[in-house]
Amino acid sequence: MILIAALFKSAQLLFSSWLPRVMEGTTLSSAIFYGSLSVHIGAFLLLRAHPFWEHQISVRILISFIGVLTCIVARLMARLQTTVKSQIAYSSIAQIGLIFLEIVAGWDNLALYHICGNALLRTYQLLVSPSIASYRIKEQLYHYEPRVKTIEDSLPKRIESFFYILSLKEWNLETFIYQVFLAPLQRFTRKFKVFKFNLGVIIFAAIYITGLILLGFKDSLSPFWINLISGLYAFVGLIMVIKAFTERRHVIISWFMVMMNHFWIALSIGINTDIRFSTLSMYLIGVIISAIVGYLAIRKLIKKEQRITLARFQGHSFEHPKISFIFLLACLGMAGFPITPTMIGEDLVFSAVKEDQYFLAFFLAISLIVDGIALIRIYARLFLGPNVKTYHSIACKSA
Repeated sequence: MILIAALFKSAQLLFSSWLPRVMEGTTLSSAIFYGSLSVHIGAFLLLRAHPFWEHQISVRILISFIGVLTCIVARLMARLQTTVKSQIAYSSIAQIGLIFLEIVAGWDNLALYHICGNALLRTYQLLVSPSIASYRIKEQLYHYEPRVKTIEDSLPKRIESFFYILSLKEWNLETFIYQVFLAPLQRFTRKFKVFKFNLGVIIFAAIYITGLILLGFKDSLSPFWINLISGLYAFVGLIMVIKAFTERRHVIISWFMVMMNHFWIALSIGINTDIRFSTLSMYLIGVIISAIVGYLAIRKLIKKEQRITLARFQGHSFEHPKISFIFLLACLGMAGFPITPTMIGEDLVFSAVKEDQYFLAFFLAISLIVDGIALIRIYARLFLGPNVKTYHSIACKSA
């Protein structure tokens, strides 16, 4: 699990496609954060966890193989990028693959120096790249130079074309991510389209009231039943947030489902352990405040636009930037953005999970991940994308 987290965060294979995407259209400061700072956290995680796996030969071989493969593939993809940011992103990914090899070899100090050096280099490259790109464009207009032969030209033409097309398609990494992660989630969420809101409210309200009653009598329950009931309520919370993710028509229903997911989590943890009421209050206060602010923003938007939906991107931030900003703050507060009460409460909630409660920890983690995805989806569908109005004198292509 530590290795998977490190591979994701450092954009190593098979998860390399996200870094160029987040750098491509962002501001320079955001690109610097992702391309030179944030992307090294995975390597730093392996450094901190090195004592746990340094004597496991199979793990060292696996990390070495991934590092070497990432170096080769990322370098090939960097050669074919048409934007400076994408070239820097894939070059940084290749260097981090080398850092993984240094960590496996036990050269911790060298890996740490390499992390700092690569971060400084990528920051400098991102800062000067606009000037260099402008200079090179002007230089090519007056001093054209034919392409210099490279090592790839010595390969058979079929092999060269094979790697060229594969690198041009970025080794179909996005397709892999979609088929392995997103497609199963979408297939799973389609099963909840038959879920009727009115009937569901009655059923889940009855289950929640039953949980509140069990909360008062949990001292008389055996540990087996406590683990089973708390895991069941965490799973119900996951169903709630999945329903919010699949909702395509009613914005308020989707927002309500996201909020209820947190209440199910709080009830699950309350049954599971003797957590203090002040801890759960800190968690739920952040949720309630964010939910109320978000609800008022949605009602204000409905009042101005009459009809909104989650079926497509509507770009309402073009005409309602203040509502967009307020709703964004509500989404961040609901998702547990740092320094918010929700974020502090989530940390305290996870500290209440016992070390042998695998299913409870899994359901809580997955529900909070999908919670963030559902909130991003709601905000994006309402306020991002082309504006739905067509009567503007100047079309707003993207909000």
